[in-house]
Amino acid sequence: MVKFHSIRDLAILALMSSHKNALKLLGCCLDFEFPALVCEHPGSTKVLSDQLYRRGMACKGSLTWKSRVKIANEIANGLIYMHTMFPTPIIHRVISPRSVILDQFGNAKLLEFSNSISLPPGETQMSLDHVIGIFGRIDPEYSTGGILTEKADVYGFGMFILDLLTGKRPSEIECGDNQLLGACVKEYLEEEKLNEILDQRIVEEGGGLDSKYKL
Repeated sequence: MVKFHSIRDLAILALMSSHKNALKLLGCCLDFEFPALVCEHPGSTKVLSDQLYRRGMACKGSLTWKSRVKIANEIANGLIYMHTMFPTPIIHRVISPRSVILDQFGNAKLLEFSNSISLPPGETQMSLDHVIGIFGRIDPEYSTGGILTEKADVYGFGMFILDLLTGKRPSEIECGDNQLLGACVKEYLEEEKLNEILDQRIVEEGGGLDSKYKL
């Protein structure tokens, strides 16, 4: 079961249930103090963050380069569906490895929609008094101005890709004093030192900067 926050959560999860890369809603249970959403349990599931942040090549269950590319494609498909398949775009806002599960076949599914929000009809942006997101993952334009657009998810997805490539949380990437993470990663790339922050398993498997898989 998934904690039920509001009617909006129920509506968004119901809309997303038809997509293969989102957790499927089965119903709503009213037998508790607070209503709970009943969702599918697709076999032996694993939260992506538990798999991604494991350390070392010898760690059982560590994600391969191929599986990370697959996860990136599947979550991108889910976000495109949210942005394009409804009367108004739905913005996820909190894309992270903690909001993704892997089923028994390694398929990635979006899990958390409690902070998702639909843009007003006919509008491409909305102004919010309270910025919601995960520190270090929020689009700077959204965090400073409170103006929410689809770009917030584009930025969040970029941070998600960085998670997949490095196997690190944003706070764990070594940057200079007061250097923004985006500028820090760009510096690693321009100096051809990206392999220094890539997950070692990617480098060993041939997914590094100097391999045939160009980033």
